[in-house]
Amino acid sequence: MEQVRVNSMYIRSLVVRKGIILSVIMTALLLGRIEWQLPTTEPTDNFPAIALSLNNAMASPDACAEQGCASAQDIAELTATIQQLQIEIAALKTKIASLENNAPPSTPSQEMETAAQNLLREVQELMSNNDIEAAKAKLLEMEQKYSATRIYRRASKIKAELDVFGKKVPTSLGIEEWYTGYDGIVNLNSGTTLVVFWEVWCPHCKRELPNLQRKFNEYQSRGLQVLGLTKLTRSSTNESVMDFISSNGLTYPIAKENGEMSKHFNVSGIPAAAVVKDGVVVWRGHPARLSNEMLDSWL
Repeated sequence: MEQVRVNSMYIRSLVVRKGIILSVIMTALLLGRIEWQLPTTEPTDNFPAIALSLNNAMASPDACAEQGCASAQDIAELTATIQQLQIEIAALKTKIASLENNAPPSTPSQEMETAAQNLLREVQELMSNNDIEAAKAKLLEMEQKYSATRIYRRASKIKAELDVFGKKVPTSLGIEEWYTGYDGIVNLNSGTTLVVFWEVWCPHCKRELPNLQRKFNEYQSRGLQVLGLTKLTRSSTNESVMDFISSNGLTYPIAKENGEMSKHFNVSGIPAAAVVKDGVVVWRGHPARLSNEMLDSWL
């Protein structure tokens, strides 16, 4: 809606500017006497930038002879310019009407919100079935039809997740310190790796990380790698992280990162997880949405 408003305002300004030029030229023709010259610099907006200097309409013949009056050729050229300006102004007014008629309502109706909600459910269901291309198509449909709705704004996090699918992993993990594990213990370019982003102060993270330990225990023999990453935000400390790891019996590699991985995987809220297979992101979402069936398909 804001883009439509900006485009409409810009086109209206062009109409006004062209209208001013048209008025000046027509005034000159009515007076029947003009002195004009082409500009020395390139005109802007592709319309003539003609410098006009009107003579006194009541000037004497001597003044006309001295200063110069419009010739028949001058008037013919200016008449053609007027006709072209009139065509351009009419086209711009048509464009304004088209933009305003196609603009979505500033306050979406409840029907639009409901329709957007239904599309969002379809997107979530497709994501749960790992049908990513179909989910992207539905989200694009939602953006085109219902971008002004509250539901679509809420879907921005899902869009960020979908944008990660298919990305290659970064060359560096940006690890600053290992709590469990060591450099080289995890290879994102080979096999299947579950990466989880978390913080020790996050209550949902405290619930999900032990759940991931159970998945790690079940699938480690089939080649699943798990990597936990924290940035030590808010009240987190090395000591509190180590205490959490110890008290929950976490054995998969956990490290402090510098934020490069969080940025690469579009992490805006935690806990967040991603699955990487042979160096390419094949899944991104909340760790609670990661099913055993999905893991089976990647291993």
